[in-house]
Amino acid sequence: MRQLAKGPSRCPSCGAAAASTDGFNAAAANQEQLLQLENAKLRAEVEKLRGALGTAAADRAASPASPPFSAATTQMSGNRSPFGVYGAGFVGRDRQSILELAGSALEELKTMSSSGGPLWVRSVETGRDILNYDEYVRLFRRDDGPGDRRTGWSVEASRETGVVYLDATKLVHAFMDVNQWKELFSSMISKASTLDVIRTGDDDDGHDGVVQLMFAEVQMLTPMVPTREFYFARYCKKLAAEKWAVVDVSFDKAEADVGTSPLVTCWKNPSGCIVEEQANGHSRVTWVEHTRCRECAVPSMYRAVTASGLAFGARRWVAQLQLQCERMVFWVATNVPTRGVSTLAGRRSVLKLAHRMTLSLSRVIGGSRCLAWSRAPRAGAGDVRLTSRTNAGDPGEPQGLIACAVLSTWLPVSPTSLLEFLRDESRRPEGMSRWPDELFSVA
Repeated sequence: MRQLAKGPSRCPSCGAAAASTDGFNAAAANQEQLLQLENAKLRAEVEKLRGALGTAAADRAASPASPPFSAATTQMSGNRSPFGVYGAGFVGRDRQSILELAGSALEELKTMSSSGGPLWVRSVETGRDILNYDEYVRLFRRDDGPGDRRTGWSVEASRETGVVYLDATKLVHAFMDVNQWKELFSSMISKASTLDVIRTGDDDDGHDGVVQLMFAEVQMLTPMVPTREFYFARYCKKLAAEKWAVVDVSFDKAEADVGTSPLVTCWKNPSGCIVEEQANGHSRVTWVEHTRCRECAVPSMYRAVTASGLAFGARRWVAQLQLQCERMVFWVATNVPTRGVSTLAGRRSVLKLAHRMTLSLSRVIGGSRCLAWSRAPRAGAGDVRLTSRTNAGDPGEPQGLIACAVLSTWLPVSPTSLLEFLRDESRRPEGMSRWPDELFSVA
């Protein structure tokens, strides 16, 4: 703070020292984004009121047999969000185009999840599937969104299959409830909301045929890698008695000034999962993740992780889902060996505490825009990122101002060895007193 006060970086209005150039730019960009979102939302609401009469007439005139959905059964939800620019003010034509987009996205997801070569090529080095993009373009022959029309966009496509400890119906229910979905992927999703419900369900459970507009911010557990924000339509469809599909696809907004805004930084090609019921309450999940994002600066230590899809690809989504489902199994299991916790209630309390600790850690060290990270101003501090916030009502944290500092570094140690070292309570005090030399010696 003394160095900043002596430096030339001062507010032109009041003369006070600025926190840092990065912090000022981040705050200004965040404020500008909020103003643009609010402005676009207000314009969309005015459009909705003006077109309400025409929308009702269009819905009544729509044919009930028009595939793959009927506009006459379309219903809108009153659930609004501060990120609702893309979900507000849809007229009948816009809703019908989203329904058609969701139907075509489902067909593409089914093909992408079940096809082998030449659409998917098995990597010799990693053993994972790599999308043959020439074959993809030839097979689907469609405009894939802004990535095809603009330079500076990167494409990531991946596929992963795994078995999770949860039946298909409960899994689908969690995907369609934004709060449960966010909790399933607590370390990946920093913000999420349902903007509108375009179509309600056809079955008794209310999930088959649902189409809803959503927003999500996906993160790595570091502020050094920019988060990815998606506006997309989610379509849930029951394919067979014990088989479901949940597909996400980005959509264009009618207003050109919003659709071409710099706020649109990420785009989802048809992505999602096919869930098949297995024996003993298990489900087989085939996940396809296909995204386009604006190329942005990523630190060198994270480039290999992001380029390979380990950061935001299908492998990470499936791995996170498996971990959360295992936690839920331990929550209800009665035949699990106990180590120091003799009762089921005690084990549940420990699991609840561990889950709350994980949620708190994921919330405070991610790269979400609302945290407004800035670089440490002190010379020689390394690439340390700083942020602060005020806690007024969260009982899990102390009241008042909370400061957080994060440093990312690279260690020549295998993840397994590092985990075993941190789990060894007899060596942990020794290692922390000699950080990071002791960690290097583990390898």
